[in-house]
Amino acid sequence: MGYSHLSLPVGSSSHQELLEQMGLDLPQVRPVVLQEKTLEQLQEYRGFRHVAVHRYGFELKLDRIQELVISLPDCYHNFSEDLQTFCRFLQQL
Repeated sequence: MGYSHLSLPVGSSSHQELLEQMGLDLPQVRPVVLQEKTLEQLQEYRGFRHVAVHRYGFELKLDRIQELVISLPDCYHNFSEDLQTFCRFLQQL
């Protein structure tokens, strides 16, 4: 994905595309918004949301839900740290 192709994602894959864009380092424009670890964690929750919404919960597995619940505080912490770092970048502009 080149810089000229970056735009506000729309359509069925918009959430995935937005996360991917937030993981790009755009020299001369901005640093990454979300670090790779945070992106991986958020992709897990995005995938869970997709199954829950599009399959109406028929394929939900209790052990997978427990894993996501347990890892949520770490994901939130990483997300928060990444956004604070990006905000510091913006404040320096």
